[in-house]
Amino acid sequence: MTLPLWTPSPISLGAVGYLEKPDGSFVTLFNSFSPGKSSDAAIAALPSLYGYGRITRGEQRQDKRGAARRGLDALAGLLTFKAYSYVLEYAV
Repeated sequence: MTLPLWTPSPISLGAVGYLEKPDGSFVTLFNSFSPGKSSDAAIAALPSLYGYGRITRGEQRQDKRGAARRGLDALAGLLTFKAYSYVLEYAV
């Protein structure tokens, strides 16, 4: 997930759900790897992700920069881009 959880909680791989607005916790509706374990008949009838072919498990690197640092980096990137486009404009 790329959205911050205000109330961090463990989430299983394959979990399908939503972020609850008042407290920011993740509510799991079902697991896409085993929808047959759901108590809802409509969800239990869904095919598992394993039926679509080989599934590999990967990792996603989390950004360790704080909000202030990300903002400064974004601003620096915009200023660099504008300066570069200014040079290109007059070089043509």
